[in-house]
Amino acid sequence: MLAGAHLRGPYGLANLLLNGSVSYDEYGTSILRYVDEYAGYDVPASITGGNVANPPIEPPTTSTEPVEPIAPDPVIPTSGESLVGTDGVQDVFGFTWNWGNNSVIKNFNAREDIIDLKKFWLPDSKQVSIYDDRQGNAIINLKEVNNQTITLQGVSKSELTASNFQGLPDASTVLNNSSNPNDPTTPSLPTLSIDTTSVVEGNIGKSNAIFTVQLSAASDKTITVNYKTVDGNADSVTDFVAKT
Repeated sequence: MLAGAHLRGPYGLANLLLNGSVSYDEYGTSILRYVDEYAGYDVPASITGGNVANPPIEPPTTSTEPVEPIAPDPVIPTSGESLVGTDGVQDVFGFTWNWGNNSVIKNFNAREDIIDLKKFWLPDSKQVSIYDDRQGNAIINLKEVNNQTITLQGVSKSELTASNFQGLPDASTVLNNSSNPNDPTTPSLPTLSIDTTSVVEGNIGKSNAIFTVQLSAASDKTITVNYKTVDGNADSVTDFVAKT
């Protein structure tokens, strides 16, 4: 709390706690970053001052100097609001902390448009996953951060590349993250398991080693398996024929 007040002043901290309003300093640093980074420290009693009398209240002063207006916080799209991209122009969609919000972007062009998430301050790529919903729309899942999602209407995950993102620790890692199994809109994928086996090799001829591959659930898609034998207690020179 002290760090947040240091960055944005007592009113900035009060707005965060009472209204959920996230503010930034002139360098774009979020008050949430300071609250998070400096959390967990004890405040020594020696720096609180103990029972110190309040300083005298100075009378207000008047000034004819012009007051510089305070820049408003970034506009945050409300829940369900659609953001529309313009074809032929690189659109940069900026997002910041907005608990529980699902923003929908229309006309997102994966060849030129950008999602800017640097206001989230994401130190860990595992905080973000991207998957396709049942309609084939790419969902940028920020639920690990603040229960927020961004839907790219008409754009699938396979169309996205690392160049479509700013502010992620590692966009390539995020794009390779598996689907979110806890999200009801994500179809669960079947899994494969392979049984172990043993064969008495004998001294003449050859024997087949049979490995049973099992699918956890039926699928209407073609399932393929890549496999390769590796040397262990047995080696491919004297004990078995290598296979891939």
